[in-house]
Amino acid sequence: GIPGSVGATPIQNVGAYGQDVSQTVAQVRAWDRRERTFRTFAHADCDFGYRHSRFKADPGRHVVVSVTFQLRQGSLGAPVAYAAASGDHNPIHQDEAVATAVGLPGVIAHGMYTMALAARAVADWFPEHEVVSLGCKFTAPVVVPAEGGVEVLVEGQEKPGEDGTTTVALTVTCDGAKVLGVPKAVLRPAGD
Repeated sequence: GIPGSVGATPIQNVGAYGQDVSQTVAQVRAWDRRERTFRTFAHADCDFGYRHSRFKADPGRHVVVSVTFQLRQGSLGAPVAYAAASGDHNPIHQDEAVATAVGLPGVIAHGMYTMALAARAVADWFPEHEVVSLGCKFTAPVVVPAEGGVEVLVEGQEKPGEDGTTTVALTVTCDGAKVLGVPKAVLRPAGD
């Protein structure tokens, strides 16, 4: 995990443009300083509100070490909206019949959308920094079922650099499989 940094997303329930992170958070894993154990909180247990969460209500108690995001398929779903915004109108990102006809297990989230989830997590974990670069390989698709949703887990390990940058080695998984290969973000303090 990223002690002291990863918690910004669910603690503050960050957001912009009419959205907040609680709309995609499925669960939060945290170190409970009082109980001295790791705990996993389901979305319903996070007590999300406008720029609020159970973690903010009890400052200093929890150190968030990972956040699991849940994506949903649908005409207004984030993966479909991303495909439309990117100009990539490939129906494998929207139409179950087309996706299965070409041999996929179902509709898949756009690879760049999966990468954007990782970038959002990094930016939220380090609000006083800017992402200088983010790179990865797409190793497996994120299949978004017609009913329910799918969880994408983004975790990271930070390593300060001698030049003032911070490198975050990421692990991005879905159903236990790595969906991004060798994902890495490089950050620098904002304004540098």
